[in-house]
Amino acid sequence: MNEDVLNTVLLHIDAYNRRDIEQLLHGIARDAVFKAGGSIAVGRDNIHTLFASAFAAPWHSTLHITNAVVQNGTASCEMVETVQSERQRRHSELVGIYTVRGQEIVRVRLYRDPEA
Repeated sequence: MNEDVLNTVLLHIDAYNRRDIEQLLHGIARDAVFKAGGSIAVGRDNIHTLFASAFAAPWHSTLHITNAVVQNGTASCEMVETVQSERQRRHSELVGIYTVRGQEIVRVRLYRDPEA
């Protein structure tokens, strides 16, 4: 089961890195909750809007998991985010907590390093 949870998260992050919104949403439950910083999106349609806006930005963000612990349907992942714009590249650390039911993500909470 832990491998299934982690695989679901890895597929989500791969779709995010490729900006493939359709594949990204394929692994999101209809009633999912996505929280990042001060933003919260409830339901697949609102999550679609959130990612469509992010993917339209002039910069490109990618995520790389550096460490993951999976227990009871939840993957806690330490990650490095790389943000690339025309003029610069920056890296920051964040933690993502992904709750998976079946093969769908039902809740995501992202926390950024406040010093980044």
